[in-house]
Amino acid sequence: EEEDEEEEEEEEEEEEEEEEEEEEEEEEDEEEEEEEEEEEEEEEEEEEEEEQQQQQQQQQQQQQQEKNKNKNKNKNKNKNKKRKKKKKKKKKKKYDPHT
Repeated sequence: EEEDEEEEEEEEEEEEEEEEEEEEEEEEDEEEEEEEEEEEEEEEEEEEEEEQQQQQQQQQQQQQQEKNKNKNKNKNKNKNKKRKKKKKKKKKKKYDPHT
């Protein structure tokens, strides 16, 4: 009878220990999973940030190119105007003997 009781107690203790171990393992697993999720989130955020920066850079480049293009266009326009003016002046001079 006493042996039986002792054996039963031992079994219960073993079961409790096993349960505790299982719980600890579960907790560790959960913590690990949480850490992994956090890392993934951080990586995603970094990637998004990088992407945004790249887009911004691209946009700035495009704007700069557009600006330069317009600048050149205006420069050429003004050059042509000057040239035409000069030509006109020359022509006028040619046909106007008083000058």
